[in-house]
Amino acid sequence: ELAEVDAKYNWTRSYPGGCIWELHGIYDSKQQKLLKPDYFKPLLEHTYEQNDFDINLDPNAEIFIEHFFVGHWLKFKELVEKINSNWFKFMQSPVNAPPPDLIERFSSALDNKTVYSPHFYDGLTLLLKKWRFLNVDAIGVMRSLYKHPIQALRFGDNSISKGFAQQFEYLKQEGVKRLGEGVPLLMTEIVFSLHNFNTADWSVARKLSTIGDNKLARQPVPDPNSMMSQSIT
Repeated sequence: ELAEVDAKYNWTRSYPGGCIWELHGIYDSKQQKLLKPDYFKPLLEHTYEQNDFDINLDPNAEIFIEHFFVGHWLKFKELVEKINSNWFKFMQSPVNAPPPDLIERFSSALDNKTVYSPHFYDGLTLLLKKWRFLNVDAIGVMRSLYKHPIQALRFGDNSISKGFAQQFEYLKQEGVKRLGEGVPLLMTEIVFSLHNFNTADWSVARKLSTIGDNKLARQPVPDPNSMMSQSIT
């Protein structure tokens, strides 16, 4: 079957399918042996001191963002600018992870064509595929804004909507802090799967649309000291 498809489309195959890391020689699955334990250890030239990282962020995630993601961004930026220097370049860090801290450390990686474009996932609704009376401030938990995760719970439509707006505002201010005022934010994906097309019930979509009614610009950045009271309103 493969030979027939290859002949039809003139495809050639270079190596068998499998784990890309095994193809890189990092480990051998047959021997169940790690061959290159330090494969991911070398860092790029623009290394930063560990104490430069935000204390509320996962050090491992920060190291990935500040080193490997920045290296990828620089190559991507250079590639795009070779094609057309007037094109906008959209920076999308891993989902729910902060952007790299470039405003002071590596400002040459930014310009007036840079747009911060994070995704936002309502994970609970995405998994359950139903709108519930309960939700959670996932960004607040991941950024260690709460003394205990239970404080991140949101009960009822009003509290959940406020929680979403606060998370969007936090992402916006996080971008300003790490990338500067000159880099705009464009929310590129706000997703979960519901049954709207089957039921013609768009009430949840309307609830979410209220979040964009200028609330992103007006909603204050969450204060960790007041999180408990907000979670039950």
